[in-house]
Amino acid sequence: MSGSISNILNIIFLIIFLEASYIDCRNAERHGRRFLKPALMPFLIVVYCTGMIEAGGSVSVFMILALACGFAGDTLLLKEKYFTFGLAAFLLEHIFLIIEFTRGITFSEIPVIILAAIVLYALAGWLILRGLLPAIDRNMKAPVFLYMTAILMMSYTSLLRFSQTDMNSFLCAFIGSLLFITSDSILAYNVFLKKSDRLVMETYLAAQFLIATGMILAV
Repeated sequence: MSGSISNILNIIFLIIFLEASYIDCRNAERHGRRFLKPALMPFLIVVYCTGMIEAGGSVSVFMILALACGFAGDTLLLKEKYFTFGLAAFLLEHIFLIIEFTRGITFSEIPVIILAAIVLYALAGWLILRGLLPAIDRNMKAPVFLYMTAILMMSYTSLLRFSQTDMNSFLCAFIGSLLFITSDSILAYNVFLKKSDRLVMETYLAAQFLIATGMILAV
């Protein structure tokens, strides 16, 4: 029976993921998204807690807080007028993930080439902001810049786990962090430049699931 509950929950999450992808591809707008988005993170919290318990690990309060902030952000972003509050909720999620990723890391053992990768993250941030900032209202430039810094640092700290944790755990969390950047970049271009928001849901759900799975595999 070991792992059976987690497997069932993972299958259910996959079904939700496919349903969300269908809604996104068909652009079956508001009703489906209003039902699915707020339900996703509470369910993923259950998936994470169950997986950790079955793996014999301890549930991290920082992961719970991160996913709870994701839930708050999902709910707030359902209304355009709450965009800034949703942004703040996801900013907090990234801060909690940074804390989670750096727990147990021995910084003196991080390869120099991994530390140097921060230059690539800075370049990626510059390229993304270069296209966005001209279209952003003056009062939103600082919050967007702060958020971009936080999400890039979140991904960078997931990279710092390289060689210091199980490789499957590292890959899941790191790929999840890159998908998070991808999802939020697509969303930002949609909000500020009115581009297509296709694949936002798919990349976002995959990101959250992979990060949670990565933390379970670290046990």
